[in-house]
Parts: sequence; C-alpha cells; structure tokens
Amino acid sequence: LYMVGVFLEHAALQTWVKVETGELLTSVLLFLAFLAVFNTLATIPANVLFPFYPSLPEGNVYEVCVELLSNFSISTSIVFVLESAFMSLITKLFGMQVIAAPLGIGTQTESLRPVLSLVNALMQSALISTALSIVTVLGQLHVLNFAHTFIIKYLLPFAFFFRSFSPTRKFGGSLIAIS
Repeated sequence: LYMVGVFLEHAALQTWVKVETGELLTSVLLFLAFLAVFNTLATIPANVLFPFYPSLPEGNVYEVCVELLSNFSISTSIVFVLESAFMSLITKLFGMQVIAAPLGIGTQTESLRPVLSLVNALMQSALISTALSIVTVLGQLHVLNFAHTFIIKYLLPFAFFFRSFSPTRKFGGSLIAIS
C-alpha cells in the first residue's frame, strides 16, 4: 500500500501505512515481550524468587500459589467447623444452669441468656470473618485458575491480534489491560 501511495503521490495513504506498520511492529514486540515474561516466570522455581521462605513447596510460582491457597482454604474450613461446633456447645451450656436440687430430686435451672448473648455475638463475628476468608481465598484460587487456563492461552493472543489493526486497536489495548 505504501508503494501505491508513492505512485499516486497520496501523502495521507503513505502516512496511514507508516502508522499502521509501526503499530503492527509495536504489537509484535509487545507480544514477544509478554511471551518472554510469562515463559520466564512460569519456569522459575518459587524458592529462587523467594529464598527467605525455605518452607515453600517445590514448583513454579503458579503451582506454589495454587497449593498454598488450597491448603489455606482447607485449614480455614476446618477452623470454621470447629468454631461452629464450639458455638453450638456454648449455646447449649449457657442456655441453662443448674442452681438447686430441691429434696435431692430433679433440678431447677436459671437462664444465663445475658452471658449467652455476649458470647453469641462474639462467635457470630468470628464465624462471619472465617466464612469471608474462605470465600476470598477460594475466589482468588478460581481467578488464578481462570487466568492460567483462559487469559494467557486465549485472551492475550486475541488481544494482540485486535491491537494490530486500527479499527480494533482500542479494543485490543483494553483486552491487553484486562489480561
């Protein structure tokens, strides 16, 4: 097209071809840079990047993150179950208290509801906090898996493809930013 612009002495066509060629080369260089960064980060062992944490599991950064998030969600789920059982036990214990056994037969009970309401409020706050941390960690794990399987393999190449052409350049740039 540049040669056609030179032959027809059409300056606007020549400028357009120069700009589009420059944008195409920029897109190719960006793609190669992203590819180099992703491939490099995917192969570096996590214990090389974080030498001050010797207890990290073996594997690259993605594998270590998935393993740590999975372990954390499992342990947090166990804490949630224990908190729920403790709250149930406390509710049963503070629901009634034996205060007398008249004539040695039967019992009289007195409610400890004021104490129970305070303990109940504290335990509900703990349960809500634990549940939110479980949801947050599982959300991070799903986003990490989604990014690993979809964004890098499918979305990023299409983003660079769209970035290469002027009608879809802004859309491609937006997809690159999202990726």
